[in-house]
Amino acid sequence: MSKDIVSLKRASDIDCVCHGKESYEDDFFYDYTNIFTQLHVWIPFDEFTIGVLRLLNVAPTQVHPNGRGYIQAFKLLCKWLYIDPSLECFLYFYCTHPREPASWVSLIRKPKAPLFRSYSDSFRNFKRRFFRIIINKSG
Repeated sequence: MSKDIVSLKRASDIDCVCHGKESYEDDFFYDYTNIFTQLHVWIPFDEFTIGVLRLLNVAPTQVHPNGRGYIQAFKLLCKWLYIDPSLECFLYFYCTHPREPASWVSLIRKPKAPLFRSYSDSFRNFKRRFFRIIINKSG
């Protein structure tokens, strides 16, 4: 992660992570700490991850960590197979729940095309631990 592009700040207990930027001057978004510590997501997001988020029309925190894990695992599998990850291929294996627009989205395996199992460890209390990811002026 380049400090020229973003910087991280721990969200405080009084931050309303589901609200907009309120009175903050910086451009930023929130994300779960476990996404970085357990799933090894990097900032800035790669084009594939951005494409999935755009297609689903959600912010990073609106996707359950298991879904974020599926995205990471799919990218690693594609890299191992020397192919570029594609949204079409990803959506062959996964769909969203709920299917209608909601504040929360889970990616679930399609029963006829299971690719990976769910992350077996629990993400207990993941909704309570956030980083504020600040986009620096040069980013």
